[in-house]
Amino acid sequence: FRSLSSPTSEYAVGSYGFLMTSAFLAMSIASLSLLIGLRKSIPKSSGATPGLVLLGIWGVGVLIAMSFPINSDEAKPTLANIIHRINGPVIFLSLTIATILISRSFRQDENWRPIYRSAFTLSLAMVVLFIVTGVNVATKSGFEGLCQRVFLILFISWFIMTTLRLRLVRI
Repeated sequence: FRSLSSPTSEYAVGSYGFLMTSAFLAMSIASLSLLIGLRKSIPKSSGATPGLVLLGIWGVGVLIAMSFPINSDEAKPTLANIIHRINGPVIFLSLTIATILISRSFRQDENWRPIYRSAFTLSLAMVVLFIVTGVNVATKSGFEGLCQRVFLILFISWFIMTTLRLRLVRI
């Protein structure tokens, strides 16, 4: 049950680490591509612009996570490990706030309104999981890895829904 406590970044450690490195790269490119598409199509509201900036921080932060791999908990900390472990909470918080702000802006545009409630609900669930993950990390409960995976499933759901809607919206 080690994976229940281990962050997803630990998949980058070991002989199949190139798969996680590829996943980091793909997630970054996909997030930055969504950012570009949303910038051209969502209403320019007071929350949308900071949300897009935070989505950009997430996209760049995932590249940083890829470039500075994490060590397993048993290994002696390295500079790359320290950078990765500082970067992680910052970019997950950025993503959490980004999805809330972007989802709220959907309500202001008839093209985006159909997914507003679902997107906003997913973003609120991400807030809950972000907090629960932080509590699990602080208390060393052993479930922080599981919480992070559920958070990522929520984000991927939000991402897919938003991307599919973007394809329907005229830019």
